[in-house]
Amino acid sequence: MDDADPKGDSTRLEWTSDLRSYGEYGRLTGVLDCSDVQVSRPSTNAGGGPVGISTQFQSFSQTAVCLPFNRCSPKVICYSPNGESFVNGSTVNFPATFVMDDLYGSKWWGKPEPTMTDLLWQPPHRPCNIETCAIWREDDGLCPDDASGICPATDDIPAPIYLYGLRPHVEARLTIPPNYGMGQDEAGPSLPDGIQIGWLSPVDHDSGDVALPPASPGPESDTGRPGLERLAGNLHATLCEASGCRFNYSVPACDS
Repeated sequence: MDDADPKGDSTRLEWTSDLRSYGEYGRLTGVLDCSDVQVSRPSTNAGGGPVGISTQFQSFSQTAVCLPFNRCSPKVICYSPNGESFVNGSTVNFPATFVMDDLYGSKWWGKPEPTMTDLLWQPPHRPCNIETCAIWREDDGLCPDDASGICPATDDIPAPIYLYGLRPHVEARLTIPPNYGMGQDEAGPSLPDGIQIGWLSPVDHDSGDVALPPASPGPESDTGRPGLERLAGNLHATLCEASGCRFNYSVPACDS
């Protein structure tokens, strides 16, 4: 989104659940056999990762998608069971087979991921001249003022809040682009140690840049948009509205 010449890159993420292993682990915890020994419980999920709160998954996959700009045809990434096709689109079918678990439930999620955080971005250091109990928080694009408060916070008066600018978003990729330079045949530089491109699987990771599915739409939602999601379109609109704020966001094509 901070590229004046978008390439049309995005990714497609999919998950399947394994709620049974986690459910059985909880059900059997504390159940003892005749020798007062804990009975056997699942130690891994169906994907081979540890059983835990954030690892209730059987599988995870991520796929690179590229839909270049087409002046006459908008870009569409679609999850559908109906097989729609678009002039400049990518339609993903629902799973052909799906195992139902009538006790613990079964889920499959699919999500297009149009943007990711700039891989070299780092949160700004917390200022040393703000209150020790103050909250140092990222702006959400709405550009509100810092909030006053007291230290220590009370039930009536919260701690102060200081904001820093929203992280830069770029088009989502899974690999370093290989087509830089005059001949469009030069690879980008290697990433520094500790910086990854793409997402870690929740099957066997519970920390770091783990890809978790979107929340379900809220009970009062009538848009069909997944709840708690910050999609590229409405984030772009929000930043355009905040273009004159103190963070000086630069967003291309706000008037189109």
